[in-house]
Amino acid sequence: EVVVTLEVVDGELWADVPGQGLQELLPESDSLFFSRADGTEVTFIRENGRVVAISVEGMRAERRR
Repeated sequence: EVVVTLEVVDGELWADVPGQGLQELLPESDSLFFSRADGTEVTFIRENGRVVAISVEGMRAERRR
């Protein structure tokens, strides 16, 4: 199991990815972001206006909290 932690710091979105460290995520749209480091796309999946999961390179990760 891989746990990715997302955090907003000073208005910037960061992902702490095991084995890759902190990566800044920049917005392309309200639901599509990309990693500044390598361009990896991250899509936020919403249900009823709430983020319930993310999708990274075709892999879906469910929100834990």
